[in-house]
Amino acid sequence: MHENADLISIARISSPHGIKGALNVRPYGSDHSFLSYSRFFIPTENREFQEYRVVSSRLKKPGSIILVLAGVDDRNRAEELAGSEIYIKRDMLPEPDDDEDYWQDLIGLRVVTQDGSAVGVIKNILETAGHDIYVVRSENGKEILIPAVKDIVRDVNLEKGVCVIEPPDGLLDVNA
Repeated sequence: MHENADLISIARISSPHGIKGALNVRPYGSDHSFLSYSRFFIPTENREFQEYRVVSSRLKKPGSIILVLAGVDDRNRAEELAGSEIYIKRDMLPEPDDDEDYWQDLIGLRVVTQDGSAVGVIKNILETAGHDIYVVRSENGKEILIPAVKDIVRDVNLEKGVCVIEPPDGLLDVNA
């Protein structure tokens, strides 16, 4: 997909909701902040981004939103959007706290140990109840799962494009 540095992914459309074009959405952050947005951007098949105005949004249950967008008026159109990421303009987001980063900024960071040994590159992030998990692709192509906790992740430097970790004994051996 064509990436646009001014846009940041905040949710994924999981499925249609009903027959009138409503969408089931799984936000990546807080339900409350998702409900506050009045427009979104969704990538099209030709890798451009189409802007949509929010008609309504409501909490279905924690972690699940029912979203109605202008121009999405029936189930067929809603089905076409299922699986799509939902983006907002980066300047619509609050600045993250000092000890926080947006997922999109972490994807692609080089991961090294404190002594400078290369571990790999962050390819994905998994959300769990306790903490995030960085999915790191090692140089030999293996996936390494790194818990994103302060005892392990010692420093994230977005300007240098690096994440420094102090893995406990065996973590890199078990995962690789």
